[in-house]
Amino acid sequence: MVAQIHQRYRPIHNAHVAITIAESDLFPEGLAADATEHLFYLGSEYHNKIVKRSETKRTSDFVRQGVYDLMPVGGVHVDPTDHSVWAATDPRPQNRSEIVHFDTTGTGLP
Repeated sequence: MVAQIHQRYRPIHNAHVAITIAESDLFPEGLAADATEHLFYLGSEYHNKIVKRSETKRTSDFVRQGVYDLMPVGGVHVDPTDHSVWAATDPRPQNRSEIVHFDTTGTGLP
């Protein structure tokens, strides 16, 4: 059956590695791109932070672990109008989940 499916729907192998992060235990749960600013954001469930990757392949903490008492980061979204970053967090370990909002420098917004 698998052979029949492969015969009918041949795989296309056009994928390539887009980003490699040196931090080997960073497993990005949420991903977002700012196409205008050429930035890519990765939310970390394990490290409770958001990482930013620039077009020049520079990787830095956008929101560092321990800042703002950030919970594990699930989803990440870039607002195309002002380039601010929104993130949804999961309710561990303090048993609360939040929608958080940051300006372009990673500073929390009300």
